[in-house]
Formats: sequence, C-alpha cells, structure tokens
Amino acid sequence: MNGFSMIQAVRTHGHLMDRRLKRRMVRMYQPMRWIPCLFQHWMDALLRRRKNVEVIVQFQGSANYNQGIRLLQAYTGKRWRKQLKRLLPTMAGCAVKLSMKEIEALCIHCHYIKKIYLDRDMSVLLERTAKSVKVDQLYPQGVTGKGVTVAVLDTGVSPHEDLTSRIIGFKDFVKHRLTPYDDNGHGTHCAGCIASEGGTSEGRYRGMAPEASLVVVKVLNRFGSGALSDVISGIDWCVQHKNVYGIRVLSMSLGGRALEVPEEDPVVQAVERAWRAGIMVIVAAGNDGPDIGTIASPGISAAAMTVGASVTDGVATFSSRGPTVNGDVKPDILAPGVNIISLRAPGSWQDKFGRKHRQGGHHFISSGTSMSTPIVAGIAALLFQQAPHATPDDIKTVMLATCDSFHLDQTSEGAGVINAEKAIELLREKEW
Repeated sequence: MNGFSMIQAVRTHGHLMDRRLKRRMVRMYQPMRWIPCLFQHWMDALLRRRKNVEVIVQFQGSANYNQGIRLLQAYTGKRWRKQLKRLLPTMAGCAVKLSMKEIEALCIHCHYIKKIYLDRDMSVLLERTAKSVKVDQLYPQGVTGKGVTVAVLDTGVSPHEDLTSRIIGFKDFVKHRLTPYDDNGHGTHCAGCIASEGGTSEGRYRGMAPEASLVVVKVLNRFGSGALSDVISGIDWCVQHKNVYGIRVLSMSLGGRALEVPEEDPVVQAVERAWRAGIMVIVAAGNDGPDIGTIASPGISAAAMTVGASVTDGVATFSSRGPTVNGDVKPDILAPGVNIISLRAPGSWQDKFGRKHRQGGHHFISSGTSMSTPIVAGIAALLFQQAPHATPDDIKTVMLATCDSFHLDQTSEGAGVINAEKAIELLREKEW
C-alpha cells in the first residue's frame, strides 16, 4: 500500500494535514488489498479524481486569505460554487469539498496553506439542581440573570411555553430556517437548564437564570451531530452579533475526541476568538470517563471554562478526566449532571426514542456533561448581572475561587462543584 500516490502524499505533506485527515486518506486505500495488482494503478488514479473529502482549509493569516481562495477557485474551476460549503474569514479559511488529487495539488503548489483539517462531525455530549448549587437563595435578592444574554450552540430550541419569552434570537446553520425549532431535543433541554421560567412545573424545574435572554444557534442536526465548519461558523456568528443581542455567555454542550493540540485545533481557535471578544465560553468536558486523558475538544482550550459532571458525593463516573492532550489540568469545574430534569421538545428525535425519560407533558430527564454545562452558563449569567463590567476572566476566577471541593485529584474535579451563592458574595466584596 505504501506505493500508492496518496499514501506518498500523506507522508510527504503530512505536516499540512491534521491527524484525522491523514487517517481518512489512508483508510480509503485499505480495500486495495483485495484488488489484483493489475488493476491497482487504475484504481489509484480513479480514487484520486473521484473520491471527495469535506475539509477545512486554513491559510497563513488574513493577508494570504484572498490569494488562497483565488487559488482554490482555480483548482476547482466550474465546480467551485458547488464544492464550496462556507467561507470562514475569521480563521482565514473555508469549508470545501475537494478530491484527493486537489488536496495533493494544494499541498504542493499553494504556499499559503497553514493546515488542512477534516471537516469532522461534532456531537452532543449526553449521558434538583438549583438547591445543590446554591442558586435558589439568590432569586429573592433579584439575582435572576435579567439583562444578560446567553447564546446556546446546539440542536436548536423548541418554542416551549417556559422559554418563548426568553428567546430573542435564532440562527440555523443546518436547514437555514428562520423560526426556532429543535428536531433532536438536546438543545431545548440545555436551554431550559439555563433560562426556563418554570411556569409549567410551578417553579420546580426553573432554569439557573430564569430571566436571562437566549440566543439559540442550531449547528447540530436531528441526530445530534454536525460538521466542524458549522460549529465554527456558529461561534463566529455569536461574536459578530455580540453587541446586537448583548451576548455575554456562550454555552456549548458538544464536542469531539481531541487529537490535535489546542494550537492546531480549529474549533479551539474559534472558542478563543470568542473569549478574546468578551464572551465567556462554557463547554462540556465530555462523557468518556473514568479513563484519564479523555477531555473532549473544544474543552481542551485553556481559556474556556470546561465543565465536568458531579453527583452527590463526587464526580460522575462518565465525566471525562484530564489532563488534556497537551498536559493541561482539566476540567475546570463541576456541576450536577445526572438525572437532570429540564424542558421537553415534543416530537423530537430524543422524545420519540426516549419515551421512558419523559416527565409528564413538558419535561424530560437527561444525564451528561451536556447538562452540567448550561447549569454553569446560567450561573455565569447571574454573575454578569451582578457585575456587568466584569470580563470573562474575572467571572472564571471568581467561580473557581468559590467552589466546594471533594478533595479529589484536580484532573477529576478541577476546582470542585460550582457554588453560586459564594460566587455572588465574592463579587459583592470586590464591588464591581
């Protein structure tokens, strides 16, 4: 197999490809083992021309972006419009479908290439909360998240009566619809954890910040998965519309296995652009515990607040453990993540195939760091209401300084379980 053209290309130009793309290209040639030698050269040429791969091409900085795009247009010719999925100017790149021959030619002739990534799938991370994180004591004080907007990157949101007055914006990168919907159910559950008003449960299943506003960005399909390029576009859209909607917090209960170091992971780069723009990004650690070194991307970002799941007496077994692929201590913090009751999206994929998890007509029970993440995002909204001039770094520091620790290894629990009441008290002491 080593003699095939694309195997040689991977060896020669591997430094320009991420690990997943190299694996995909090599695996395409595995069936060659069963093809007679007489036909292998012909099959090799056919694969190079006909086999397309969805990739993200990143150029070396914005100065080379336009030249790189023009070169890509020249290689693809009349097929450019059909093959281009999306321009990604904030990362000086684009999402495009290329043949293996075109990928090889790009590596050889385009000197503006920084990296070519497989446009891999990202997916949801699934596996009586207010009292356990000390939020219920804040509501009588008027700390409800009012005036703060949280963006939710997920499967969308169902127009549930406990949420409709909270939703002020919706963007769909999957089906490009204009009105809110959720064909999976995961996004609705997460949005409810943040800002459900609790009317249909008489306040029993109220979100962490019941008066916060929501902007929901659909980047995952009805099965809970979506393209990396859509996730990046969703993050960048939130940055571009930060001032339009007053977005202070971004909740991301999604991710994928981390193979690249953060500096070479495009979704981590997008998360850190958002953080620098003044949006506090809160992401799920993943559900691959108790094995060590299982923190998902983009949870490996040093900037982002990475959330693991807690149970009453420790860390949930499924909650991913650190360290990250480059040795950093993660997760940062824990929040309840087992048997969380939140809003149901009737008729969605989860609702149809998870009937046993329904809690009456309006609610649904789920577990996972996916549930822990919006709990922390909702509490972040409370803290930004209390300290509107605080930065994401300020809020992260306060949260980590006021956790309740189980006195376990940091790569399991981070700083411990979030404590909203202590965090608010510390903010008041600092007089923001």
